[in-house]
Amino acid sequence: GKGRFSWPSGATYEGQFKDGRMDGEGTFIGIDGDTYRGHWLWGRKHGYGEKRYANGDVYQGNWKANLQDGNGRYVWSDG
Repeated sequence: GKGRFSWPSGATYEGQFKDGRMDGEGTFIGIDGDTYRGHWLWGRKHGYGEKRYANGDVYQGNWKANLQDGNGRYVWSDG
């Protein structure tokens, strides 16, 4: 189902869950300001998603087991 979870550190996740894990579409906001919006599988970034880093960099593309994988586009904040 859908829900929201907040860690004691201040990080948050809002989206779909399955068996108590992030699974499906959702958004994670880390304490460092990084944001990931996309697909999750068993609590890991997996499938298509977009990560916006606190420094302004952006990665849009595929993920596998929490790592950038396959096709994607990385744009640095300074061009």
